[in-house]
Amino acid sequence: MEMVRTDERLASLLTEKFGLRVTLNDIKKCDPDMTQKIYIHFLKDIGASLEQINTLPFEVSESVQQYPDMYRKALRTMNLAKFVKYFLYNIFGDNSFMPADLYDPKPKKTKHFFWMLLEFISQPSEQLNEIEDEVSLKRETQGEMWKNISKLKEQLQQQKLEKAELKIKEDEEEKRIAEGSAKLEECQDRKNKLKSEVEQKKLTCASLCTAIKEAEMQVIQAKERVKDLSNQVVQDSERVEIQERESRLAQLRTDLQNKKDYFAQFQQDLAIMEQYRDTVTTMVATIRDIQQEYNKDKENFATMTQLSQEQGKVQEQLEDKAMQIQQLNHLIESEQAKISQMHHTWSMNKESILEEIKQHKLTLEELRRSKTEFEIAYQDLENEHSHITGENIKVKEEIINIDNFITTCYSKIIHAMEENNQSLQSTLTEVQQTLEQYRVE
Repeated sequence: MEMVRTDERLASLLTEKFGLRVTLNDIKKCDPDMTQKIYIHFLKDIGASLEQINTLPFEVSESVQQYPDMYRKALRTMNLAKFVKYFLYNIFGDNSFMPADLYDPKPKKTKHFFWMLLEFISQPSEQLNEIEDEVSLKRETQGEMWKNISKLKEQLQQQKLEKAELKIKEDEEEKRIAEGSAKLEECQDRKNKLKSEVEQKKLTCASLCTAIKEAEMQVIQAKERVKDLSNQVVQDSERVEIQERESRLAQLRTDLQNKKDYFAQFQQDLAIMEQYRDTVTTMVATIRDIQQEYNKDKENFATMTQLSQEQGKVQEQLEDKAMQIQQLNHLIESEQAKISQMHHTWSMNKESILEEIKQHKLTLEELRRSKTEFEIAYQDLENEHSHITGENIKVKEEIINIDNFITTCYSKIIHAMEENNQSLQSTLTEVQQTLEQYRVE
C-alpha cells in the first residue's frame, strides 16, 4: 500500500511507531539530536545492540580513555552512522548514507531515509493484515454455508419423516382398496345371481300371466255356457257335467288366487332386487372413486420416490461439497503452517545474521586490540563486513521470494474458495427450487 508522503503523515507515523513526540517542526528542521533518537529507536526495534554504540572500545588510546565524555559522543555518532549505513545498504541497496547525515542532517535527504525505515516496518504487517482479513471473511462465508447445509439436512430429515408417513398412509389405503375390491367382487357375484333370479322370475311371471289369461277366458266361457244351460232343461247328464265344470271352475279360481299371491310376492321380491341393484350401482361408483384415488396416490408416491432420489443426489452433492470445504480448511491450515514456518525461518535467519554480525564485531574487537589507530580498525571493520553484504542481499531476496510465495498461495486459496462458494451456492439454489416445487405440488 503506497503511503501518502507528507510531513504531517511522517511526523504522525514516527510518533506512532517509535513512541517519540515528533512534531511537524522537527520534521521540517531535522534537528541532529531528534534525528539520531529516531535512528536509535529504529535500531532498537530491529534488535541491534545499543551497548556497542554507546560503549568505548577497549583498544582506544589512553588519551581517549582519560577523557571519555569528550570522545563518547563522537564515537557514538560514528557507530550509529555505521549501523544505519549497513542496514540501508543491505536492505535497500542504498549506499548514500554518511556520518554527516547525523551531524548535519539535510531535511530532504533525512525524510527520504525516514520513509525507507517506515516502509520496511509497515509493508509486511499491512500485507499480513490484508491476508488475515481475507481469510476471516472466507471463514465467515464458510460458517454461513455450514449453517445453510445444516438447515437443508434438517429439511431433508423432515421430508424423510413425511415420506415415511405417506408410506404408512399408502399401505393403509392399499389395504382399504383391497377390502373394497373384495366387497366389490362379492357384490358383483351377488348382482349376477340376483340378475339370473330376476330373469327366471320374469319368465315364470310371463307364464303365469299367460295361464291367468287362459283361466280367465275359460271362466268367461264357462259362465256363458252356464248361462246358456240355465235357459235350457237340465238333464241329469248335463247336471253332472255342470257340477264337474263348477268343480273345475272352483279349482281354477283357487289356482288363480294362488298365482296372484305368488305374483304379488314376486313383485315384492322384484322391488327388493331393484333396491339391491341400486345399492350395487352405488357401491360400484364408490369403488371406482376409490380406485381413482388409489391411482392418484400411486402417482404421488412415484413423484415422492423421484423426489427422494433427487434428494439423495443432492445429499451426495452436499457431502462432496462438505469434503471440499474440509480439504480447503486443511489447505488453509497447511498454508498457514507454511507461512508460520517461513516467518520462523526469516526470524532465525535474522537472528543468525545478527549473531554473525556480533561475531564479526567480536573479531573486530580482537583485531583492534592489536592495532592502535582507530581509522585502521574502522577500515578493517568495513573489509570484514563486505563479506556479509552478499549474504544479506541473498537474505533480502529470500524475504521477497517468501512474500511473493505467500501472496501467490493466498491468491490460489481465495480463488479456490470462491469457486467452491459459487458451486455450493448453485447447489443450494437447486435444492431450494426442488423443495419449493415439492411444496407447490
